[in-house]
Amino acid sequence: MASVKTPEEISNILHNLNMLESYLYSQCTDPDVFENIEIYLQFLDQQFIRSNDLAQIYFQQVPGDIRGFWKDFNHLEEAYAIISGLDISIFKQFNLPNHKVHSEACYECVYVMRGSADIMLSEKWFPLKEGDFIFHQPGENYLLLSEPDSIVLNIELRTSYIHRCYQLLFSGCSAALLFFQMCYHREAAHNFLLFHTDNPKELQEIALHMTGEMLSDNLYKNEILRHYFDLLICYLKRSCQNKAETIRRLSAKELYYNDILQYLRASYRTTSLEAAAETFHLSKNYVSRIIRSVAGISFVELLTSIRIEKAKEYLAETSLVLEDIAELTGFSDASYLWRKFKQVTGMAPSEYREEVAD
Repeated sequence: MASVKTPEEISNILHNLNMLESYLYSQCTDPDVFENIEIYLQFLDQQFIRSNDLAQIYFQQVPGDIRGFWKDFNHLEEAYAIISGLDISIFKQFNLPNHKVHSEACYECVYVMRGSADIMLSEKWFPLKEGDFIFHQPGENYLLLSEPDSIVLNIELRTSYIHRCYQLLFSGCSAALLFFQMCYHREAAHNFLLFHTDNPKELQEIALHMTGEMLSDNLYKNEILRHYFDLLICYLKRSCQNKAETIRRLSAKELYYNDILQYLRASYRTTSLEAAAETFHLSKNYVSRIIRSVAGISFVELLTSIRIEKAKEYLAETSLVLEDIAELTGFSDASYLWRKFKQVTGMAPSEYREEVAD
């Protein structure tokens, strides 16, 4: 098993790659030349990059005719953006001009580790400074340009992974929860999620650890990348005190809703509408109206959906019988869990367990 490069080694590699990029840029007087994929392929053929197997630090190899792909490049499917078998892939941004406007079929988080950059989302430009993290949604047209000598990392996130995990990952951050919720329901056109940080050492080291893991071929690579990403989000929320920017501001009802949602996710086994109202010092009717206004469903439907998601986890990850799962997830009995599970998912719990086991 090959050893994973340390953060210090990855930092040196990124610095050396920057110097190579700067040299390449200085040799070209016409910026339009960078629209040609041959320039990038020649760059990736440099001795330092070949001998250290660093081509994948920029992007994975696109199958088939990469030149034809580049010429018609406008939408990047998830299979091209994220390496097979992984939920997360991380790549270094080329500090070269004239990148192409395109969209991707996955979420992306751009991290300015050093220097500065500008990102265009749906024809609007946003400046990014050192320590900034910006998430944008699948299908959004964008263009990212980084300044010379900057280190900008693109963290590609599989859509199914984010939709499955965002509520736990971003617990406590109302703006983030609403952003991903609206993306999930396709209601967040031209939106983004931006965290401004002071670029603490912890965040830099986690990103370097992730990049080192990306360059390895060791076992449990996906699991380790996901754990590093979990840790990165925790430090990110701590650094920003759970605050983030989006294009539109959250209403009072949306803020309440996300607090209620986090409460239900923590106490789904025993809670009720009465308990939720008492916890937030609101009337039962007002709690119901908040949920209906933001999520379009009733309190009972929201609580049931959370309990069903927990039941899915037990079915997928344990061999517990349905009676035990019902007790652990707050359902009155196994038959009631069976009926609700079938109603929500369209399949019986046993069918779901067999499907995820395949």
